[in-house]
Amino acid sequence: MDFLAKALNFLDRAYPFTAAGGLLAAAALYLLGFGFGSNNLIAFVLGALALLLLAILIVDARLQAFRLHQLEPAWESAGGIYARLIDVTQTIHLGEIRPHYFYRFHFLISGELRAGREATLRFSEEAAGSREGAIDMPLYFPVSGVARVRGRLYLKDVFGLTRTRVGLEQERVLHVRPPALPGKPAFSFQNTASLESVKRARASDEEKYYMREYQPGDRLKDINWKASFKINELITRISPRSPDESKLLHVELRNFNPADRDSPEAIMHLNYAKSWLVSFLYQVKREHPDFQFRVVSADWVESIVSDSDIERLSHHLAELDFVKPRALPATQPVQERFVFTTAYDVQLTQNFDRGATLHLFRTTAPGADRTKVRAVRFMPVEYANAWPAPWIFRRASPPPGAVSSPRGRTFEEPLSVTLF
Repeated sequence: MDFLAKALNFLDRAYPFTAAGGLLAAAALYLLGFGFGSNNLIAFVLGALALLLLAILIVDARLQAFRLHQLEPAWESAGGIYARLIDVTQTIHLGEIRPHYFYRFHFLISGELRAGREATLRFSEEAAGSREGAIDMPLYFPVSGVARVRGRLYLKDVFGLTRTRVGLEQERVLHVRPPALPGKPAFSFQNTASLESVKRARASDEEKYYMREYQPGDRLKDINWKASFKINELITRISPRSPDESKLLHVELRNFNPADRDSPEAIMHLNYAKSWLVSFLYQVKREHPDFQFRVVSADWVESIVSDSDIERLSHHLAELDFVKPRALPATQPVQERFVFTTAYDVQLTQNFDRGATLHLFRTTAPGADRTKVRAVRFMPVEYANAWPAPWIFRRASPPPGAVSSPRGRTFEEPLSVTLF
């Protein structure tokens, strides 16, 4: 494989023609040979002129490439990269470098996107310099994941006949994040119980109060008057819980699937659950800025305090795949949970905590009512820059059936996934 990679890299640097240029070179050689063999002057002259034109373009491009052999363009990925968005742009800055007349710089980004377990998409995208000193390249990724990419700069003539590698190759790892869902109905807190992740239960032993001497500034309602009268001194009750803990929401993302490999439909269900989670966090944070979150998945526990923490979380979500069902990381007992999962979470009901209020957000298989189904295409052909692999034809339909939370609210989103 290493030898093959080196051979392909040498061919990429040495081969001077585009597809159109290769056809023209073959036609020119044919005309040259035909004219020489049949004494056809017109065919001979046309073939010679075509080869001369190609030779001039190649030599000029190679001289420019020799002058710029150490060039490393500034590759900017500002603002993050999100799946299923058509306005994600990579900017390649070339500075003050300008090619000769009849030439333009092109930048090619190619690589592999790890979309799931044993599921990789190969892709490539090329763009030409649209303005002086920079190349703007739109990138479209159908799903979130981790992309390992290479960036190569080429010099091509405006006729589209020749190509020449310029400068150094660049390698990057891009985290393609799940986007927030546009137009998703907002979650509304219906009562004060929904505003607390840990509701006080005064009869519980863990809700006993600490006592200390009264200090100026203590609230009157916190004074233990009964104990104060007994010892003739003001005593203040102090809860063992932090005041901020009442605004801490416990959120779970159950990325569980008993299968060994992922199908396109399963990958899209998990992507939708990720986006639903991100939308929920942004919406709650926008309406309740003082709220904080503890987000738990099968592999990690993240604390969310600000919008920048949600951005950091979306970076981790790009790396998140399905795993076999297992217990989530242990956390403190809570009385309210917000659970995001998919139709492939077959052990969901076995993990219901009967004593906790549970708000369930779950993708499902399409039901009889087709009006409520959200149609999703895995690889829209109008934005296609990826190459389908054999795994894309895997079939693993989610198990049917609705699931209702024993306590709390249930939100289900039926997904109908097609390939193109």
